Amino acid sequence: MLQTQKVRLTNYLDERSAYLTQFSEDAIAEFDEIGENALKDLDEAGARIMENLESRVRAFEECAKLRKGLFFKNLRERAPGEQAEAKEEIEKIKEINKETPG
Repeated sequence: MLQTQKVRLTNYLDERSAYLTQFSEDAIAEFDEIGENALKDLDEAGARIMENLESRVRAFEECAKLRKGLFFKNLRERAPGEQAEAKEEIEKIKEINKETPG
């Protein structure tokens, strides 16, 4: 009778051990899948952020080129009278800067 109970207990422990082993393997597989999905989502988010930044940089560069072109275009297109007025304004600003400390 003792031998029978020992066999039953051993069988029960083997079944529980197999169940727990399978449970842990399933849990590990689920954790791995969750981790892979999280990494994939992070990669996609990083790619979207980089695309957004690159488009903003391109827009900024285009705007800077346009403003630079307009700046130099405006310098060339001034009439002689306007240039004289601009020089007078520059002189006035220089005088004010000399008079005002800092």
